[in-house]
Amino acid sequence: MRKLIFIIVVIFITQHIYGQEGYHIGFYAMPLSSWMLNKQDSDASKDTFSYLRTYGMSGGISLGYHFEDHLGVHVNLLYSAQGQDHTYKNRLQDTVRHQLRQYFLKVPVLFKYTTDPELKYAFTVEVGPQFNFLLGVKERDNNRAYLYEQVPFEYKTNVPSRYETFNSFLFGAAFRTGLDVKLRYNMKMNTRLWVDYALTDAENKNATYDLTKQGITQTVNYYPTNRPKTTNITGGLLIGITYVLMPKIHY
Repeated sequence: MRKLIFIIVVIFITQHIYGQEGYHIGFYAMPLSSWMLNKQDSDASKDTFSYLRTYGMSGGISLGYHFEDHLGVHVNLLYSAQGQDHTYKNRLQDTVRHQLRQYFLKVPVLFKYTTDPELKYAFTVEVGPQFNFLLGVKERDNNRAYLYEQVPFEYKTNVPSRYETFNSFLFGAAFRTGLDVKLRYNMKMNTRLWVDYALTDAENKNATYDLTKQGITQTVNYYPTNRPKTTNITGGLLIGITYVLMPKIHY
């Protein structure tokens, strides 16, 4: 009888330890494709604005808890370099490449469903809200045409920095799906196709500067008053490693 009880206890403990319930920690790298979509830009002539494919990189950590083998929630802390490249024609009719890069701290909170985690390969779906905090902006182009001086007797003051022309916080959503590959009982390699989508405007339409003409100063909007919302979208391939934090057994 004692042997039977011992065997049952060992089976129960083994199943608990080799399952996925409990705390998880992961490390991810995510090559990405990035878009900043705006209808005004899309409708513009190719000589004024033409979208280019834009690539970037994201990476970070994930902390999560699985309520049971199939269901869990994960909070990610990710650094993301993304943006939008485009071309236009300068006054010499040369094609100019313009590069805009944004740097974000992204915090997706993802609810996770996994098929049988005891198998070598497990299908996984993750979805949830994402909080995006803008850290910095860089912009440059290769325009070699001479830039005319400012119009005489016309002055711009209190001009916002490029960072200030964008919203510092964006609310959005993220979706991932792919395979978890078991490397050992408490370690998995993660592969995901993923996309995240900002629901709020990337541009700060409240940004203004002061324009003085003929001694009269007025406040002017940085963006045209009828400019539609700019939507940030990124997506790509995720490669990562996840560890299941399991208690030790003392025999």
